[in-house]
Amino acid sequence: MRISAEARERFAVSPELLWPLVADTERLNRALRLPPVAFAAVFVGGRSALQGEMRLGRITLARWIEHPFDWEAPHHYLVRREYSSGPFHELVGGVELTAIEDGCEVRAWVDLEPRNLVGTLLGREIIAPRSTRAVLAQCRLFERFLRGEAPSPFPQLRPQEPVDAKRLAALARAMRNGGAGERSRPRPTTAIAPADRARPRGERDPAVRASGSLAGRAA
Repeated sequence: MRISAEARERFAVSPELLWPLVADTERLNRALRLPPVAFAAVFVGGRSALQGEMRLGRITLARWIEHPFDWEAPHHYLVRREYSSGPFHELVGGVELTAIEDGCEVRAWVDLEPRNLVGTLLGREIIAPRSTRAVLAQCRLFERFLRGEAPSPFPQLRPQEPVDAKRLAALARAMRNGGAGERSRPRPTTAIAPADRARPRGERDPAVRASGSLAGRAA
């Protein structure tokens, strides 16, 4: 038995203004406090695909095949996940923006197929209703930001620290002088493209392009 939920609300901003924030799913997921997701290129049935995995510490909460986002700016986006482990078989959900006279109406919706009783209870009582309401709550913050009433569309996220220009100059001088002066332990950095960000139908995920071709992913 599938579980469905939706929530609607009207906002005093146009779809064109609201869309870039709603479609920024990487930051939206972090603002909604969703567990981080790791993606990897895999082969399923002789075809390449994108596998997502959600972990909490050393515990794998769920693993799935991530289908390409289907979206049309500034109107809607949709995501589909087919799970190989966890409490669900499938998740389909998305957001729709409809222009109205004084702004737009936002519809957040989700459709779940549970795998077991745990998935049924979790989907019906928590994930389906809370996820749709949470998207609309975030849209209220977007609206305040777009109307100039708040400094950030994502106040839950920690702002980036300002660049210390003087320290950077000192480090540059130290490098030019053969290492004399202030030193800084190098920090490992990894550029990871936001795989959850909405993208047009057919466009390959940036993270996948960095790790290999995924031609033939399931549509």
